[in-house]
Amino acid sequence: MPKPDDHIAARRLMIMTATGFLVATLIVISRESGADFAQDYAAAWAWWHGMDPGTPTFLIFEACCPEDNVTGAYQTAHPPFATMIVLPFGLLPFKTARAIWLLIGCLSIAIAWHYAQVDHKMTVATAAMWVIGLSLGALEPIVFLALAIALRIRLSHAHLSAALIGVTAAIKIYPGILLLALLIARRWKEGASGVLAALIATLVADRVVGGDALADWIAYIPWNIERYIASAGNASAVRFVHLAFPDIPTSLLSLGMILALLAPIAPYLYRYRSGDWRTLLPVMILGSPLVGPHYTHVSVLRVPTAWLHTVSASVAAFRCSLAWLYFPFLTKPKRSLSRRCWQDCSSSGWTPSAV
Repeated sequence: MPKPDDHIAARRLMIMTATGFLVATLIVISRESGADFAQDYAAAWAWWHGMDPGTPTFLIFEACCPEDNVTGAYQTAHPPFATMIVLPFGLLPFKTARAIWLLIGCLSIAIAWHYAQVDHKMTVATAAMWVIGLSLGALEPIVFLALAIALRIRLSHAHLSAALIGVTAAIKIYPGILLLALLIARRWKEGASGVLAALIATLVADRVVGGDALADWIAYIPWNIERYIASAGNASAVRFVHLAFPDIPTSLLSLGMILALLAPIAPYLYRYRSGDWRTLLPVMILGSPLVGPHYTHVSVLRVPTAWLHTVSASVAAFRCSLAWLYFPFLTKPKRSLSRRCWQDCSSSGWTPSAV
């Protein structure tokens, strides 16, 4: 049983860690424009001033604040719901808005650590990864906080938890993969709550932002993925597959990886109707075509490994099935060939009659 002093020391360490990466980020961000936030801010400023939010970032900054010398030849790569979230910041000067956004990001991470009951050692281990995300002004701190709250209320308010995941999908797309866990597990009402939340958030944002925001963004995303897939800052596993199959569209490679990664996990989710969407966190990261180092924040949410036992039992049953085909006249396969196999099968509940 941890002593009260241990909890106090853990809290102090967490506060010191948060303060440390805040200072480090302030140093880094003083030399950077915060590329992610810059494009969201530009879209928000354009909305307030009658311009098309899909206008290239540098053109908007030439109109609003040329002294900040922000570049960016392309439109915002984030969904309309992300633009809607940042709309209030478009009323502020860019540097002021960026500083406030940075503070919100730091607070979101610290609160998420608390809600997800992250071990203080993990906060120290992953804090440095956040410096990049915070310096970019990324939306990941908000996504992390929403997922942490969704995890905290997963058992007591399952539908609200799923809806929160849906909202994060409306912000950055890739968390939508987590909703597949609910659908595969035949938790239809929870899955529907998540999908409905994502659709409502997206459609409302499309109406608020106006124009053809959603259609323009959908048309832009495939081109944006192809443009950044080979960049040095992309830590995606899809990037390495793309090097081997450069002629295949990246979107298809990403879909193929997601399906391949789901294959060993889906039977577990289906059989036990597990609603623990954390099982798909590795799929979410490994199957996304564009991944920044700060995406690894999900590693602190304690990915469950129970599905590995199901995979192990399936492999053991397959091995024993082969042994039984070779030795159908035996009650058990020859000990010299398959002692370990038979032990694995027995522990998993497999018998020859079950094949």
